[in-house]
Amino acid sequence: MTRLPETLTGTRIELRLPRPEDAEQLFAAVCSHAAVARYLTWHPHESADQTRGVLEQIIRANDAQHPEEQTWIIHLEGEPAGMFSCWWEGGEVELGFCLGPAHWRRGYMREALGLVLGALAQDTAVTRVWASTDVDNTGSAATLRGAGFELKAELPAHAVHPNIEAGPRDSLLFEVDLTEHDPRPRVLSGQR
Repeated sequence: MTRLPETLTGTRIELRLPRPEDAEQLFAAVCSHAAVARYLTWHPHESADQTRGVLEQIIRANDAQHPEEQTWIIHLEGEPAGMFSCWWEGGEVELGFCLGPAHWRRGYMREALGLVLGALAQDTAVTRVWASTDVDNTGSAATLRGAGFELKAELPAHAVHPNIEAGPRDSLLFEVDLTEHDPRPRVLSGQR
């Protein structure tokens, strides 16, 4: 597994490694929103200090070149708007992402997925790329399908999403075939 670039630049977005100064804007745009955390494994952050603490952990992991994870901040016009992570296990890569609600349904996450998939497609050691989402998270499921992922399975009692209920919930498992992936980000007509 090769580490992916520290910065991935698309037509409208940039993914770059997090910096401590991202905390305030990331908290306001993403981490404080219940709607963002609804289908995630963490609760909305209560303060920018909490977001800063999480970013410090991510920065330490990225700086240590942990071979099993890499996280970027998604930037729109220079402002933090979301987060994107990859977790490696052997030749398999799991993807996870979130975006602030002000930026939903505009194709930004599909562009981010295209950037990361394009970079992963360059690594011949990657044999499988997958993501899972809560069975009721129709927005993420549509985003994954729009980026070329196929639904492979429903996973019973797969993940705890504490903002919905305390026990494990079913998830949908999506995979993408990198050999068929066009690494150029897809932008729908009319999007800018």
